[in-house]
Amino acid sequence: MRSPAASAIIPVYNRAGPVAHAVASLAAQTLSDLEIIVVDDGSADASAEAAERAGGSRVRIVRHSVNRGIPAARNSGLAAARGKYIAWLDSDDIARPRRLERQVRFSKAGPKSPWSALPSGD
Repeated sequence: MRSPAASAIIPVYNRAGPVAHAVASLAAQTLSDLEIIVVDDGSADASAEAAERAGGSRVRIVRHSVNRGIPAARNSGLAAARGKYIAWLDSDDIARPRRLERQVRFSKAGPKSPWSALPSGD
């Protein structure tokens, strides 16, 4: 299986309403070479189901049986990610439609140092 260009990771804990909007904003990205990983950190509500409904087959759910906290949820998302680039989105955030396309393009361009324009002094 080919790795996607980017993995977008959303940790969520008991935020079924907002996470659906967050996932929908990722599903609508102009960058189509993207996987969406939602880490359900032991939610007692329908957060995972809301994320799946919002993103369909593009969403992969990683489940914690108990709430382990944001750092553990982020680490679980990283472990599951297959993309070359990683993007974070909080469960109550919305990503602009071109966000990931622009970030991947910028990252592929490589580092641009203001020092590279200076004469080398040789």
